Amino acid sequence: MKDLKQIKTYSFIILSIWTLVILISLINTISYTNKKRDDLLLNHAKNAFKKDMMFRQWVTMHGGVYVTPTEKTPSNPYLSHIPNRDVVTTNGMKLTLMNPAYTLRELMNNFSGMYGQKGHITSLKLLNPNNKADPWEEKVLKEFEKKEITEYYETTTLDDQEHFRFMSAMKIEQDCLKCHAFQGYKVGDIRGGVSISIPTKEYNKRTYLENKNTFFNYLLFYIISIIIGFLCYRKLISYVQKQQLLDQKLHEKEELLHEQSKMASLGEMLGNIAHQWRQPLCIISTAASGVKVQKEFGKLDDKKLDYTMDEIINTTKYLSETIDDFRGFMTENKKVVTFYINSHLDKIISLMKGSLNYSHIEIIRETPIEYSLEGCPNELTQALINIINNAKDAFKENKLEKRYIFLKTKREGNNLIIIIKDTAKGIPQNIINKIFEPYFTTKHQSQGTGLGLYMTYRIITESLKGSISVKNVNFKYKNKKYDGAEFTISIPLNN
Repeated sequence: MKDLKQIKTYSFIILSIWTLVILISLINTISYTNKKRDDLLLNHAKNAFKKDMMFRQWVTMHGGVYVTPTEKTPSNPYLSHIPNRDVVTTNGMKLTLMNPAYTLRELMNNFSGMYGQKGHITSLKLLNPNNKADPWEEKVLKEFEKKEITEYYETTTLDDQEHFRFMSAMKIEQDCLKCHAFQGYKVGDIRGGVSISIPTKEYNKRTYLENKNTFFNYLLFYIISIIIGFLCYRKLISYVQKQQLLDQKLHEKEELLHEQSKMASLGEMLGNIAHQWRQPLCIISTAASGVKVQKEFGKLDDKKLDYTMDEIINTTKYLSETIDDFRGFMTENKKVVTFYINSHLDKIISLMKGSLNYSHIEIIRETPIEYSLEGCPNELTQALINIINNAKDAFKENKLEKRYIFLKTKREGNNLIIIIKDTAKGIPQNIINKIFEPYFTTKHQSQGTGLGLYMTYRIITESLKGSISVKNVNFKYKNKKYDGAEFTISIPLNN
């Protein structure tokens, strides 16, 4: 359940982040499209302005142009101060001079709007009142006079419609003084400006359609990604549920193995109890029988009676202590505590003393230093008893006379090393790598379950966070050669 909750939480977080990423990307794309529209409008306006300036410069280079006076192009009254404003050709044709500003204004008035933009030449010092600036142009011209900027643009309303308006300053050149020197201008002064106004309706329409397509493309991509993500989510949930079901079955199997191992250990303990109690019970029985016989023959005195009763009491006390030891081992106690290895080994050997003596097995210990461990003592007891019982069965199977089990402890780094070695001829090489597997046994079905060493492996590696390995060894003891199995256990120390 915890895994499913984590998956749902992480999935929600990923969905939120993905939605945020898509949203940010969509906003950036729309912003880029809008900026592209503004850049296109600006380029359009600048190109229109450059075209007008090229035409005006051409007229300026020629000092103006002469045209036939008409109703639309009468003689310019604002150029009356210029000599030869009006001339007559040799064939009697009358012509009038059009200066650059007049020519540009006529061009703008007659052809403005043909290509979508409107142009207007204006100034704050007018020769011709018809060139008067509108409020927006007047505002910009005043900014030009401050000499901080020479061009300005923005989107605003003109004739009740949205327009992109651009204005650039016009500076006095040498050829301009012909018409404007009398106004006090010098070369380089700002004479006025030319404004370009472009309706944004078509640009906005194209931008809207592009943004609309972008939105639906993003929406489609988002929906497809959500569907794919949802399918992956369902598949992952299904996989986790199957894994949890397998884990549950594995846990149930492990519990069954544990119970079976516990029952096997109980059987071993009952055998140990039987061996452990045989001699004390024999002592009690002999003492009680002796008292009875002595009483029948009249040879029972108080001294002998007291001695016999004391022996029976001491033996009974020993039996009671033995019961406490076995009960402590069989109690299901998973509490993690600090315990000491030498004291613990004493307890294990005490538990198995009767069984070991009955099997004529001698324990040789090499445990000079006391070390402290942290864990469940009963579990380590079970693990070590399983290994010793395995050696005991090997001795019995091989019918060996000299039966030794060596217990050795030492420290390596921050780990306690427990070495258990026997003289029972070792483990066949073809099965030595399988002895920690569940239900693997070389014994007859009635003699073994194959769970002892498997549970030992689990206890060492999982409960005690250590490691265990086994190998066959050849060694000498009391100048005699032996073959046997050597188990090496490594457990983290408490200090």
